Amino acid sequence: MFTVMGRDAYARVIAHGLDRMPKHINSASRLFAISEKIAAAKDDAPTLEVWGNIFGLPNEPTSAVEVCRRLIWINEEIDAMVAQMRATHFSEHLYLKPAKGMRNASAPTAIGGQARSIKGACSEPVRNGLEYCAEALPNEEERVSPESIKALENLVAELKALVAQADIPDHLRHLVQRHIDLLQAALDALPIKGVKSLIEAALAASGQLGYLAAEDADKTTDADPEIREKVLGMLKRTWTTVGKTIDVAAKTQKALALGYAAYKAVEVILQ
Repeated sequence: MFTVMGRDAYARVIAHGLDRMPKHINSASRLFAISEKIAAAKDDAPTLEVWGNIFGLPNEPTSAVEVCRRLIWINEEIDAMVAQMRATHFSEHLYLKPAKGMRNASAPTAIGGQARSIKGACSEPVRNGLEYCAEALPNEEERVSPESIKALENLVAELKALVAQADIPDHLRHLVQRHIDLLQAALDALPIKGVKSLIEAALAASGQLGYLAAEDADKTTDADPEIREKVLGMLKRTWTTVGKTIDVAAKTQKALALGYAAYKAVEVILQ
């Protein structure tokens, strides 16, 4: 028997009109959005190109490696959705069937074929099931604005250019490059994994920055103090912006606490 929330969510899915965007933002809503893009693809389009277009990858040609990275993230989101739905009172068939369909559509082994195969896996019942799960599960975050994403992308690009030109020791360059890689991966994963991709990146960064603290204790570093300060200042500004984005977007207390702890650790180390 449906609870009030269950009946309301089911009614919204069945009575959907032109706007099929679920009201809640969570793993299921992101999967639903991806499934809708799959359904809109041409049957005879190469699957690899379809995924490249969905993920916004360059088509010169589309990188199978980059597509597969993102398909792994999709499967992680399917796992998250199933775990969250399993913790509710809803019957398994309401979420296991759409999860299986989405998992079949996002199988890396399917990228060499045509879109009709993954479209078949993302049938209307599968998409309706994902939409239902999105409505049934709680709202996890606010939508990150395009302006916020663009601001982060610009900061990462600026940091990348600065590090490429700065005369700094190799060990410091490699450390900052790892942070650039973390930030870029988080931005790549944001449409699939949501704000938790930024939280995970901040947590990883706070651990790596322990090396900088150790370096500060070693006065034998040969880095130019002004250049080093400029690079680390830019790094701090970037992570602080990530922290502010998490503050605005995250809704659950656990996510907020993790994000706050991570980027405050970054700020403390970079002071």
